[in-house]
Amino acid sequence: MIRTRAAVAMVACVTLAAIAMRVVLPHAPLGVRLQLSQPFAVLTGAGIFGAMQMSVLAIGLTVATAAYFMLMRELSKREALDSRAIRLAASAAIGVVAACWLVPVAFSSDVYAYAAYGQAALRGADPFARLVLSGSDQLTAAARIQWGAAVPACVYGWGFVATAAAVMWLTVPMGLLAQLDGLRLTSSVAALACGALAYAAFPGDRTTRLRSAVLIGCNPVTLWCAAEGHNDAWAAAVGLAGCALARGRPRLGAFVAGAAGAFKLPAIAAGAFVTFRRPDVWIAALAGVTVSAAAMWPVATHWASGSNVHGGYAPQASLQGLTFVLLAPVAGYAAARMAAIVLASCAAIALGAVGGAHLRRSERDGWVLLALAAWLLIPNPYPWYGLWLTLAAALAPASRAATVIVWTIAGSLVRYVPDAAGIPPLLISAMLSAIAIIPYALLIRARRSAIINGPT
Repeated sequence: MIRTRAAVAMVACVTLAAIAMRVVLPHAPLGVRLQLSQPFAVLTGAGIFGAMQMSVLAIGLTVATAAYFMLMRELSKREALDSRAIRLAASAAIGVVAACWLVPVAFSSDVYAYAAYGQAALRGADPFARLVLSGSDQLTAAARIQWGAAVPACVYGWGFVATAAAVMWLTVPMGLLAQLDGLRLTSSVAALACGALAYAAFPGDRTTRLRSAVLIGCNPVTLWCAAEGHNDAWAAAVGLAGCALARGRPRLGAFVAGAAGAFKLPAIAAGAFVTFRRPDVWIAALAGVTVSAAAMWPVATHWASGSNVHGGYAPQASLQGLTFVLLAPVAGYAAARMAAIVLASCAAIALGAVGGAHLRRSERDGWVLLALAAWLLIPNPYPWYGLWLTLAAALAPASRAATVIVWTIAGSLVRYVPDAAGIPPLLISAMLSAIAIIPYALLIRARRSAIINGPT
């Protein structure tokens, strides 16, 4: 009964947030009406109204995360879980995704960029170059409102571009909203598939695999990001599919896992976890990695030439962000930037060393600590990157580090604030960064504890 209440609470929290956002939406100020009139509404730089809408969603997702945490704990109390537990977890994930689709606005314009990349590929243009938005078609006009004069160059591989192009081609008769929703639906389905694929891919008994599947597939924040259309779920699903295939067909699975980087580069790590001591399997994995490298080659070529460099160093919601905003007013931009990078690097090295020590003792939470160390190096850790953290956490779902990952992902929601409301004052930026790194305090205590009873 408790686990059922937790699953219902997950869905209810996001649904209530969506309803509250819709109730307030008609009272939006005139300055944001143009954004709200877009086929898929994205709030950026919307001041107090954007901050309020973002806060409502963040509260809903955070409380839903607490319910998700309770669901994992409840499922772990049983040594053998029946099929009803699996159906409950699947229903909770589907319900949260459906509730996320009820949210009336998004806070990231990435899906418009994905549509532009797919359309560019269909037209024979180079999606890996900076796309100047010239033209009068509906997508170009809408993307210009979201991105200005040009869309940043694609930094994903040909696997992603081909998928985006296929979605755009299949939905073109239905109009731009259907094309954007097609991309969002693809990401949503991929995020749901990640849970099922994790159950098939991860080792261990039924209970352990279900823990891993729930950890990956039921996180409300990562499910929201998939509903926004972010492509991380595509890449993660391909990598997990490769790992699942490898359990029965090692060479084919190793190849697919290695090739997952063709969708997004971090997925290439899936090939490393197909750990078979057979040369033919490693050769297959390397062949997949070669496919990923070939798919990413245009990205590397453009970046090597310097043609795609854009933006500047402006860390937010991170250890680098906290250091930078505290030092910039007194030390200047260059010194604050260097200090932020050095401090984050030192912290990451220290945490990585602890993770390495755990791995040498054959403690699987070492992988989770390494993932958290890598997170410290990201100056702008957006919430959709959190899916990659869940993949690491699922290797040791009973560890303290897995607890940190759950709340780090929830804390990363504050990274939306500068985009939704506009760049905040230094004091607010410092507070947002402090909130984002609070979960790391759980790692300070020397005594290890678990979020789930049982071995790590």
